[in-house]
Amino acid sequence: MASSGTVDDISNSAHRAALPPHHASGAVDAVLPRIREFMEPRAFCYRNAGRTNRMLELVRMRINLADDADAYAAAIRAYLDAGGPLTAQGVIRDPVRTQSLR
Repeated sequence: MASSGTVDDISNSAHRAALPPHHASGAVDAVLPRIREFMEPRAFCYRNAGRTNRMLELVRMRINLADDADAYAAAIRAYLDAGGPLTAQGVIRDPVRTQSLR
C-alpha cells in the first residue's frame, strides 16, 4: 500500500519503528484451553451476551486465582442484610425471538 505522505502516515511510520519487531499472542494462547475447559460443557446454553459476559468474568477471576467463594457469599449476605433488593429472574433476557450470541 503506497503512502500518501500525510502527517498521519509519517506518525504511523514513526510509531511502528518504536514497536518491538513482532507481537505474539502466546499469553492468550496458553489460557484459551483453560477457558474452553470451563465454558465448553455448557456451550449449548450461551445465547445471551449479558449472562455470558458475567460467566467469562467469573472464569477470568478463577484463572487469575482471584475468586473466593467465601468472599462472594459474605458480600451477597451483607447486601441482602442491608436490605438490598433481589433482582427479578429474567432481567438479563434477550428480547423475544432474538439471541444476542447466535
